[in-house]
Amino acid sequence: MPTKKTLQNLIEKVESTVEKVDSVETSLEDTLSAYQKTIGHTKDIVDLLNKQKDKFTVLQKQANELLEK
Repeated sequence: MPTKKTLQNLIEKVESTVEKVDSVETSLEDTLSAYQKTIGHTKDIVDLLNKQKDKFTVLQKQANELLEK
């Protein structure tokens, strides 16, 4: 079963990949592969952040409506 995509999980994956790429022993092919994975993880991070932003906006609107009553 795949790991659930959480912000923390994705950030850890990016950090792990960066550490591997920083290694002197990493080949160019491995570096490019890691770069592609990092781009995918970064897109997933942005998607998660946008979803959280949308949820926050809805909650903020609901809170403002309650305060106006």
